[in-house]
Amino acid sequence: MDHFEAVLIPADPDRDIEVVLYRKPEQLLDVLYEMIGCDCVDKTPRLTTQSGDEFRVWVDDVGLRPAEGEIEHNDRAIALCRSVGYEIPDVGGNAVVTGGDDVEGWTETVPPRLRDQILAVLKF
Repeated sequence: MDHFEAVLIPADPDRDIEVVLYRKPEQLLDVLYEMIGCDCVDKTPRLTTQSGDEFRVWVDDVGLRPAEGEIEHNDRAIALCRSVGYEIPDVGGNAVVTGGDDVEGWTETVPPRLRDQILAVLKF
């Protein structure tokens, strides 16, 4: 594979969702820090679409917890999680969607079918 892909879902609904490319799985953490705008990340459990594609949603380490203060709610990331049955109470800040994990524990590229669905459906 000549590159990997992740999908950035900004918390700001006026910002477009975008596909982020990176060269090696070892670069993902730096990509996440930059796209999310933090220095410590957290991820959802492995989620599965109805078509069987596995993925994870990455956020700032406080982005998956119920808010104690002001956070920028990410309604599009919340909708994605809930669409596959993950009843998350909130997602705060920018979110990045990747694939699941391979047998060695590396995070895989976002499944192309899921990438295309996110780009087509989460435009609100």
